[in-house]
Amino acid sequence: MENLQAVFERLQDDLEGESKKLKNLQTAYNKLAGKVNKTPNFEYHATLQLLYANKMILQNIDVDVEHRFKKRGRGKGLVADIFSMDDGKKTVAEVETGYYFDPESPKVNVGLNDVNYMGYNQLRIISKICRYSTIRERGHGTESYDFGLIVNHKSVGKSHYGELTIPYIFLLPPKLRNPKLIEAIAKRASMMAENSKKTNDPYNMNGVNKSNLSNGRLDFVGYIDGTNVKERNIGDMISGFYRK
Repeated sequence: MENLQAVFERLQDDLEGESKKLKNLQTAYNKLAGKVNKTPNFEYHATLQLLYANKMILQNIDVDVEHRFKKRGRGKGLVADIFSMDDGKKTVAEVETGYYFDPESPKVNVGLNDVNYMGYNQLRIISKICRYSTIRERGHGTESYDFGLIVNHKSVGKSHYGELTIPYIFLLPPKLRNPKLIEAIAKRASMMAENSKKTNDPYNMNGVNKSNLSNGRLDFVGYIDGTNVKERNIGDMISGFYRK
């Protein structure tokens, strides 16, 4: 994939003459470029953010990247990769690049001997869905939220190292989720959160609790192929794996 600046320049050319959209794209790029300057390894993630933000900008939707929620109230302390509001409906999208492993040593240094790359990446995704589900309006006010994951389509599958799977539990309505499975996932996440404090793994699994596993919702998955962005609604997905 091209670097962030090259992608921005290409997208910028496509918006020639559309000043409002250009301004929104430029603002998003400036925020992401600033973060990349401080953390070069963030560039791939930032590029996916910009591509998805551009998709929404093309639809005349105002978009913010690295959107920080207020320290109090719903979503306190969270930072959304992509945030937009269109006619009262808010959308939060999180980029998930996955955690990549050496195929010769597919264990993760999180203090759990039985957690391999697949289990770890599943818990990463589960954690994001659970944490960002806390921002939803639950019967209060007129606002509603949609939450989605944005991935590189080459990282989605079921058989190779580094590929991502969409946790099947979130394809089921809350009333059909197995309490025993919820209990098992919450226990595993709790162990990983505790062990992450003792190792080099920075990922926080504390948001994976029984309540959020019972009620958390994933509305859509967007996948990026080159500079093309497509979406699928979770309601149309009939298996535990995201397929093109």
